[in-house]
Amino acid sequence: MSRVLVVGGGISGLTTAIALRHAGMNAAVYEAHPTGADGRGAFLTIMANGLDALRAIDAEHLVLDRSFASKEVRMLNGHDRRLGVLTIPSPDPEHGPRTMRRADLYRVLVVEERGGAGSRSCTASGWSASAITAA
Repeated sequence: MSRVLVVGGGISGLTTAIALRHAGMNAAVYEAHPTGADGRGAFLTIMANGLDALRAIDAEHLVLDRSFASKEVRMLNGHDRRLGVLTIPSPDPEHGPRTMRRADLYRVLVVEERGGAGSRSCTASGWSASAITAA
């Protein structure tokens, strides 16, 4: 089994590790920050192409179970004054854009990545470059 090192345990790094495991590879995720991205960020909207990518690695349910359908984005200033509205077109309402808290997406990706056979997550703090290369 091929071994792959993923540097960065944020949303992209965790999703990459899940995809590599799905492809039959052993992925080790190294994150420089001891707490990762848990609790950081506000909301994010995942468009149809992002849902397609998650579906390809059997992870779409992680988003669908914790998000809501998005039809528009309302922009407000710091005083809650409405600045504008952006309508999000969706040719397929079933798989259209979904909005969720970034921290919730991060948390479910961590659980999914850690539950994978042969995969592991650890922080890079205290590791030398040669130790990470050899991992």
